[in-house]
Amino acid sequence: MLINELQTIVFQCAACGGYCFDIISLFDFSGNKDEKIQCKCSRSSVQLSLNDKKQIILSVPCFLCSDIHTYTYKINQFFSDSLKILQCPKKNMKIGFIGNDTKVRSALDSHENSLNEILKEMGMPNLCNNVEVAIESINYIHDLAEQGRISCECGSNKIEMELLANQVKLSCYFCGSETVLLTRNNEDLKYLQSQPNILLKKMQVY
Repeated sequence: MLINELQTIVFQCAACGGYCFDIISLFDFSGNKDEKIQCKCSRSSVQLSLNDKKQIILSVPCFLCSDIHTYTYKINQFFSDSLKILQCPKKNMKIGFIGNDTKVRSALDSHENSLNEILKEMGMPNLCNNVEVAIESINYIHDLAEQGRISCECGSNKIEMELLANQVKLSCYFCGSETVLLTRNNEDLKYLQSQPNILLKKMQVY
């Protein structure tokens, strides 16, 4: 079995629904210490521990059923080159992946494509190229709004939000000023999350 001392892990946050990436090293478990991978929303985390049998135990909060699922791997199995799939046993759906970085990202892309196909089969309108980017963008906008960090040049903070194809439109209830936030891909998400405040002006595209 080929051992890969670095493993990429991605899981879907049980709180915000976004995907969280991290890298686990074989040396992270020196001294039998536990590891925690926390989502950037700070509301959910995956726990990893090494037991006396040299097994790695993962505790993963599930965004599908709200349970905490436990996965056990022998240490050489966990750090193997193969792709490990984290699946919800109740819903029989994937909630994460572990493996080398290329395989993990390829598996996640395939998973997202499958989800989009399911949405199309259900007859739902295709409002976004990337479902997770749209979800994380909306969550971030909600967080800014709750903190009073979205306002209009007219002085109002009463803002309406509308979901459009690959974008979110914010409109001032009083003067009608608008700002369009793009949600096409992770670069759009990264840029949005770098904005500590949003000020509505006349038809501005971020």
